[in-house]
Amino acid sequence: MLALVPCVARADVQLYGRVNLSLERRACAGCAPVEVADNASRFGLVETEQLTPAIQAGLHLEKGFDGSTGLPYGEGFDRGSEFFIGTENVKFSAGRFGSTAYLGVTDVVSLHNHDTGISADALFAHVEPLERKVGVTLTAGPWTG
Repeated sequence: MLALVPCVARADVQLYGRVNLSLERRACAGCAPVEVADNASRFGLVETEQLTPAIQAGLHLEKGFDGSTGLPYGEGFDRGSEFFIGTENVKFSAGRFGSTAYLGVTDVVSLHNHDTGISADALFAHVEPLERKVGVTLTAGPWTG
């Protein structure tokens, strides 16, 4: 038990979440004229541990839930479960996660509420589905020019 204390003391755990609701009014057959709708509410945790001064390993778990009712979606960590190890510039990931290209480019500049709900941009719908995979993310170093 004492051998675990130094390991736990070095770990960094971040908890995050987002309750994303909208009040929507629309006209369609079978729809409520006005409703409070959930738009991909979620919570998660990221735990990282510095293995050496340059290398860190970690775990990222994310769970979706309906923010209007509080009920969970799916089973387990349905929005992602990923183990990663790497440096500041190269990260090796294994698990269930979405497109880093989408999150790094499209989602940042989108005007459509994280592309969820009725205002989602259909052009980017299901660009790369959440699935089990292995990936390598390369991050450019600081600009020196």
